[in-house]
Amino acid sequence: TFRFLGLKTDRTRILLLIDMNKYLSDHQALVARTVVRALDSLKSGYQFGILGFQQLDSGPRYHRWPENGELVEMNAANRAKAQQFAFQLAGKFEGSSSLKDAFAQAFDTPAEAIILISDGLPNPTYNGGLPPRALVQDIVLSNTNGIEIHSVTLGDYFKYKGTVEFMENLARANSGSFLALAQ
Repeated sequence: TFRFLGLKTDRTRILLLIDMNKYLSDHQALVARTVVRALDSLKSGYQFGILGFQQLDSGPRYHRWPENGELVEMNAANRAKAQQFAFQLAGKFEGSSSLKDAFAQAFDTPAEAIILISDGLPNPTYNGGLPPRALVQDIVLSNTNGIEIHSVTLGDYFKYKGTVEFMENLARANSGSFLALAQ
């Protein structure tokens, strides 16, 4: 069983889905540390990948490790490369984010569990006009393979009403767990 800061799953193919919007730019170090902690919790026998996402004026941008979007075996070399990738994301946090589009990308991977790392404040403008509750329903309906979705809220999540509620509801509706981390 994979355990990470209170989240746990018996799934062995894990995708770390990282929100890279501008509101998380003040928390880039926390994002990187959280990814590293998750990677340190994975043992041999697991497969994993990382997908960073953001919505820019030019359209969606994705940062993938490995670059081909596949999952790789957990070993010391892959862990070190993935950790380096996580730290190299610093300075690239900008724009907004489309959770709807990011989950469409994530559902196309062979992952059995997704760990979303986000500030948890979905903007309807970039999510098909869907308010948070409807966005959760849309993601559930798109999750046709029953992939577990765990959510980790980072940053100033207590500042905005509904942030924690959205992330909790997303995890609960997809057989996952919820966690909130501040600096």
